Amino acid sequence: MATEKYSHYLTLAFIIGYNLIFGLIIFWKYRHFGYDAMDLAIINNVFYNSSLGHFFALSIHPPTYLGDHFSPILFIILPFYYLARQPLTLAFLQTLTMSLAAWPIYLITKNILNRQWAWIFALAWLINPFVQNITLFEFSFLPFAVLLIFWTFYFYQKNRFWPFILFCFLSLLVREDVALVIFVFGWLAWLDKKKVRWQIWPIIISVAYFILAIKINGHFAQAGSYKFLLYYSWLGNSFGDIIKNCLLQPWRLLPQIFSPGSLVVFMALLLPTAYLPLWRSRYLWLSGIIYLQLVLGTNWHWVGMILYTQYSSLLLPGIFIAWIFGTKKFLANTTLEKTRLKFLVQEKPLLKMIIITTVIYASLSFGPLLTGAGYIFSQGLKKNPIDLINDEAIKQIPRQAPVAATYQLMTPLSSRPNIYSLNYVFLGKQQFLIKDYALPADTQYLAIDYADFSTYVVQYYLNQTYQNDYLAGQKNWLNNLKNFGLIWIKDSVAIYQKGAENKFELVKTLPPNYNLANKNEKEIDADLKFLGYQLLDGQYHFFWQTNSPLKKNYQLKLILRKAGQPIYQKIYPWAYGQINFIDSNKPLVIQTNYWFIINKKIAQGEYDLSFQIMEITKGMIEVNPLRSTNEKIYTGQNLGPEISLGKINL
Repeated sequence: MATEKYSHYLTLAFIIGYNLIFGLIIFWKYRHFGYDAMDLAIINNVFYNSSLGHFFALSIHPPTYLGDHFSPILFIILPFYYLARQPLTLAFLQTLTMSLAAWPIYLITKNILNRQWAWIFALAWLINPFVQNITLFEFSFLPFAVLLIFWTFYFYQKNRFWPFILFCFLSLLVREDVALVIFVFGWLAWLDKKKVRWQIWPIIISVAYFILAIKINGHFAQAGSYKFLLYYSWLGNSFGDIIKNCLLQPWRLLPQIFSPGSLVVFMALLLPTAYLPLWRSRYLWLSGIIYLQLVLGTNWHWVGMILYTQYSSLLLPGIFIAWIFGTKKFLANTTLEKTRLKFLVQEKPLLKMIIITTVIYASLSFGPLLTGAGYIFSQGLKKNPIDLINDEAIKQIPRQAPVAATYQLMTPLSSRPNIYSLNYVFLGKQQFLIKDYALPADTQYLAIDYADFSTYVVQYYLNQTYQNDYLAGQKNWLNNLKNFGLIWIKDSVAIYQKGAENKFELVKTLPPNYNLANKNEKEIDADLKFLGYQLLDGQYHFFWQTNSPLKKNYQLKLILRKAGQPIYQKIYPWAYGQINFIDSNKPLVIQTNYWFIINKKIAQGEYDLSFQIMEITKGMIEVNPLRSTNEKIYTGQNLGPEISLGKINL
């Protein structure tokens, strides 16, 4: 058949097409500030500092990335990063790496089945929803392990021992947890009755490397030990305790392994394969320990984190290899010849169509292509007003100046020696609350999107683990702004410069007898009253009276209506989260100033503008169709009436 004759060209065409499609999506996502989950910013900062000769230096989680993960593969990738030292380079390299895994899949399938099946499995890899999710979500070293593990299995399958050992070692260079996959090759070799060296060496090098990597992590980690052990603290406080409890009290693991979330992950990951890997489950052992690592360290409510981010990376090689062998066993099954399912074995083109249809269905259900295309179409190719504001904000900051940045601005600002994450500054704590954290003394600029302060309510205030630190951070926030002047602001995005004079005033306290013209008093609750507003040169001045220290996380929800129907809403933190000066039981009069910009394509015309004070009581941070984390869902209680700001023309 023509497809079999030119199957290798088809596979190469699929790989090229994948890079073109996802390259364009990634470029759009980056231009629209969609890389906001910190991972790309962190690793780009590591690469940038390494390109200056400061290998593994990291300012976001100081002082070095070696305290997070051990990834000497960086030295192999670094020459490519030199071509363009920016985050997009890493995003494109990740896309290329994930797509190139289709080639060893093609070769493995060709050896087990035939060329025609080979291009089908290569295509199935590229349209697998979890492959696409990994491609679009931030950046991780793990995709490089995926490619290398497939090559490792290829040489395992071809019985080429020394190339096999070489790729075992290269795979280990990616990250310490890759050792959990390489270890299983020894067990697999025993099941396949290979020679002793195939059984022993993967186990020896993976165990030795894992111990070395963990010791290096612990040496450089702020906590003095591998910090991700925190995920397994319910099993013990050290590797020894965790392993002992797993072996001696295995029943403790069962509720986590068989939780609803774990089962959803299992079923979802196998859906694109039509569950054929279960016919050759031996090869699922390659994913087994990684699966346990994930489900034992993850609350089942966070299953989306596995399905929509890079966390599924090390699960996929084992699933695909088992799928290839499972298909072969299924086709050779003589028992099916005697059942009503015999047509599946006899009509191989039909089985191929079923497999392709299943993969496409799963891709549409869990993948980003269909929903992502709709998202891009709804947003348009041009930048929206907030994107343009972010562009303008970045231009206020010199290229090499040390800066503490908000989530959306961190990635585009990360190609500099020193960049700091504003959420740690606000909280006053490092990741996982390991140590206290203060704004580094060399910081020259603050790049703040005050909308993140509403996110902090969900991320920290509504989380019992972080709540006390959130309250302490809220009280201490203004101390971080000392010696900084507000030099630029539009909508919720503000730039502060050390030593500069304030050009704008966000919040100020007025005399108790302040005489406000055109009062329009509205009771918000027992502690807060709206007195009225003024509109001057596009700037809204709101006036308030507080009667006691404020205890609620007040938010200001801006609402744009047409014919009574809301067509746009955005939540701003009340008084920019600066409530620590309200610590008196005496009544205070406060002025808050806002520079609202409507961040949506809206037809020209007259609209009604209003706002509603609310308190966030529930919320979640979800990934959007392009796997950004800017899909924030807030629910809460409205406080007081909706207050009209009159009509505006757009």
